[in-house]
Amino acid sequence: PDLQRLRNLVTEAGLDQKFTFLGWRKNDMATIYSALDVLLIPSLFESGPLVMLEALVYGKRVVGSDRAAMTDWLPRENRFDPNSPKEIIDVLENILSLESGSANDLYIHDARERIPGKALFGEKFYRVVRNYAEDVAISE
Repeated sequence: PDLQRLRNLVTEAGLDQKFTFLGWRKNDMATIYSALDVLLIPSLFESGPLVMLEALVYGKRVVGSDRAAMTDWLPRENRFDPNSPKEIIDVLENILSLESGSANDLYIHDARERIPGKALFGEKFYRVVRNYAEDVAISE
């Protein structure tokens, strides 16, 4: 629902060439995750982001707010104060500057071992949500 608002913000900032808006996607998560260099989660409030777990299952680097569950899954150098744009940029630039397979990436392997469902988490999660939504629609 916020897609047009986000597009307007990007245009107003003169950043059209730096962003690609894909819209809602549900069947090609492997393609989307494979295209990421890093997943940025700038949440002000967060209990346990499933998108973070999916990205880790796909072996992607994640940077996120220094909040709740992210403190359990991400190393300190991958977290930032979401109220500090400078800190967000600094953490993101630092992580993007690291070589692939750096010592920083060890948390990805550890996280993948801890996540239920391991490599099928993304597809399983989608199927469960889809089936639930279909059941609810049928029963109403």
